[in-house]
Amino acid sequence: MKKDSRKWGRRMIAFCVAIALALPSLALPVYATPGSYTLHEWKFDNNLNHTISVDGGTPSNGTSATVTGVTIGASGGMASYNTLPKSGTHAFSFKGSTGVNLGTGLVTSDTYTISLWVYPSAPTNFTPAFFGSKNAIDNGAWLSIVPQTDLAGANSVVMARNGSDDQFPWYNGSTKATVGKWTHFVVVVSANNIAFYVNGANATTGTDFFDLFSNGAGSFYLGVNYWDTPFQGRIDEVRIYDNAEVNAAGVAQLYNLTNPSAENIIVPKVEGGTVGTEPEEKPGYLYVRLSSNISLKKGNTLNLKPLIETTLEEPTFTCSAKAIATVSAQGVIKAVKAGKTVITIKAGDLSVKITLTVNN
Repeated sequence: MKKDSRKWGRRMIAFCVAIALALPSLALPVYATPGSYTLHEWKFDNNLNHTISVDGGTPSNGTSATVTGVTIGASGGMASYNTLPKSGTHAFSFKGSTGVNLGTGLVTSDTYTISLWVYPSAPTNFTPAFFGSKNAIDNGAWLSIVPQTDLAGANSVVMARNGSDDQFPWYNGSTKATVGKWTHFVVVVSANNIAFYVNGANATTGTDFFDLFSNGAGSFYLGVNYWDTPFQGRIDEVRIYDNAEVNAAGVAQLYNLTNPSAENIIVPKVEGGTVGTEPEEKPGYLYVRLSSNISLKKGNTLNLKPLIETTLEEPTFTCSAKAIATVSAQGVIKAVKAGKTVITIKAGDLSVKITLTVNN
């Protein structure tokens, strides 16, 4: 943003200092258009809560997100979350049949920044991680952040369409979101200028963008659009800055500030009976977020269901020594008496064995 006077420079300094003092965890080098900027945020900490803060102030509660079915406007869908063990927080889990409706009117200007973390568990062509439609009922003008395509070397891209003008720009991220890994995407739009960042680094820029959302009627979604296969995997730490253009230094700080991988959220896991750290996910998998050896006190219980991720059918559970412990069809272990037993979790052709020690 051009700053050609001392007065404007002093305003920008005061603006940045105000952000730092008001909310240090969000103290990014943000350059905004004149006037207020608004941050919308979804942390998916086992809920769909939406917080709003203005000019770096104290967050207040906004309207919570809702779930959709396999496309925008479709019924169905179910909220599901993956626990991030080190931080105790969560990420939204997409099973291939659910999307998230973030809401409408979240962007009201031609300057905005979108930031989110994406963890694909299956490669699906043109599936959006983030999708913004100009009007809630209009699919002719939109912006889409796509983790993977079968074009341009299967790279991540930002795609958009400008309705009746039929402009269809394509901004290639020069890399793709890896299945089984977290990838950070940021899109920064300021009037006709657009920048696409992947993992904190600028991947591409353009000067041919267009106004999509300043009418205040835009609707925003995660994991689905009007046509393509729904997203499979996880999405976390979603932020939309309305009327704010986060600069390159700010994107790098945002990448470090919100990086889920820094919280060791994937380990320990068990894949097919072998303990692994952040194993590569692929279609047809069974993961259990437990060590291969666990212990319980006599009389205690442990529900396995929330600790299991699989693309296969519902898992089944067996226990090798029912005198030591029992496990229900719903996956609840009950420690009966001191000793050792093996719990087997099976889904399709895959199984995981966990040694359970029961202590008095």
